[in-house]
Amino acid sequence: MQCPGCGLYHPARYEQCVSCGRSFTGQDDAVATEPKPPGAFKNQRKVQTPVKQEELDESDEEEDAEEIEDDEDLPKRNRPKKKGGLPLGLGITIAAGILLASAGGTYFFLSRPPESDRLLSEGQKELANGQYAFAQKTLEQAMALKPNDPTILMTLARAYVGTDQVERAWSCISQATQSGKGIASDPQLASDLAKFYVQRNQYARAADLLRPLAEANVPHKKTELADLNALWGDACFNRGDTAQALKCWEEIKSLGEGSRFNECDTRLATIYQKMSNDMLAKDNIEGALTSLSNLNNIAPSPQSYEKTSDLYAKTGKLDLAIDQLRRAIKLGNGSHDLNRKLAGLLAKRGKELLDKGDAETGYAYLQQAQGLDSRVKVPTVALRGIHLDVDNAAGGIRCQGEAWNPGPASVAYLHVKTELYDTKTSQVLWSREQRVVDEFVPPLGANETRAFDISGPGAPREDGSVELRVYLDGSLYKSYPIGTASNSPDSAEPEMPRPAPDRTQQAPPPPPQQPAQPPPVAPPSRPIEQTPLPNSGGLTPEERTMRDLE
Repeated sequence: MQCPGCGLYHPARYEQCVSCGRSFTGQDDAVATEPKPPGAFKNQRKVQTPVKQEELDESDEEEDAEEIEDDEDLPKRNRPKKKGGLPLGLGITIAAGILLASAGGTYFFLSRPPESDRLLSEGQKELANGQYAFAQKTLEQAMALKPNDPTILMTLARAYVGTDQVERAWSCISQATQSGKGIASDPQLASDLAKFYVQRNQYARAADLLRPLAEANVPHKKTELADLNALWGDACFNRGDTAQALKCWEEIKSLGEGSRFNECDTRLATIYQKMSNDMLAKDNIEGALTSLSNLNNIAPSPQSYEKTSDLYAKTGKLDLAIDQLRRAIKLGNGSHDLNRKLAGLLAKRGKELLDKGDAETGYAYLQQAQGLDSRVKVPTVALRGIHLDVDNAAGGIRCQGEAWNPGPASVAYLHVKTELYDTKTSQVLWSREQRVVDEFVPPLGANETRAFDISGPGAPREDGSVELRVYLDGSLYKSYPIGTASNSPDSAEPEMPRPAPDRTQQAPPPPPQQPAQPPPVAPPSRPIEQTPLPNSGGLTPEERTMRDLE
């Protein structure tokens, strides 16, 4: 495109002449394509001719004057304006400078760190210099710009610790943990804050700070957590919080480190012992058994095994009670008292099995009991299949069962007595007796049974203070509590045989009774002598008659 003013040709994309500054927009096509004035070629040739700068300036003025004269005939709107711009080289230089300045400014602003990062860096420097108050103010400004930045929160927490604002420091740590960066990122801060909490007896928060570091295997943090738990556990035990003390020492044992790790078993044994006593005071037998079981695993002793055995026997778990008491005897080097106690449990278990119909096993338990304690006599006759029938409406108690002879010898005498006994008042409410074997009944042979059935008045009580006692030949065989929950025989611990009369062994058969002497009678009369008949060959008449009959 040719400039209508100066006649300089331009590419089509230009909208203004670079020489005279004339705008190409709004011009007619005729004007835009108007033939070049004669003076334009002259001007173009002069520009292309190398001359001095002074001569160029003079020639430019002359050409401008000529162009004005030549253009007087053109319409007023198409006349070229007088050139007032800078020289081309100067304009290019200025434009390049502007571009460079804008590029530099853009790079400066783009590469400049955010204000929050600058404040964070400044706050960290102030913390390094010990200026906690200044660091707190600087970091609070940084947090206002980036509220959930975990690095700013953790750094601000350290500033709060330096100004003794522990609660605000804890709040920052919690918020940083929720944002994905926990206390593990600053182990020293965790240690400092934990010491602060320990001084104020806030062991739980101190442990919560150190536990993540120990789980992350940060050096020395397991030892630090174990020592903290030792202090915390002692404090809890002294104020009676055995549950938390147990947790503390169990964590020490699981960590396997700490300056007081060797005290774990002793401390745990003491805690389990106290917990079992507390459970028994609250009548919580199951909880006491759990504590004693843990105690026996750590520090077994005859006393703890014996106590465990007593609790199992109280709940009716005789097999477990026998096992615990055997362990107590083993640790106690065969204590005589423990042997007698074990004999009682064996006898009790044996009679329980006999009640259920397991005669052979039950009798074997009774024989073991006799081997441990001679006072426990193996009864010659045992009872089995015992069934109690309590009629609450009619107020009657019925005891049915079988007397069984397990031995090889026959039993010629046996009587069964039952009595209803009040354990509170120690009174016998009633008693009944039934002879099972006597002189009028055939003896009870080996492995034979004989049924009995005894009943009497009475009703169960809610507190279980009434029991039915069964005696064999005057010696207590077993007692059955009469409660409202169940009418079946209970496995209550039997009493030891009474010293007098002692008839738990096979009752000696009564002396053989002499058969009743018949009354004296007259001696039999002698038969009358018969004289033989003559010619009879010396035979009597009777003998002769018998011969003739033959």
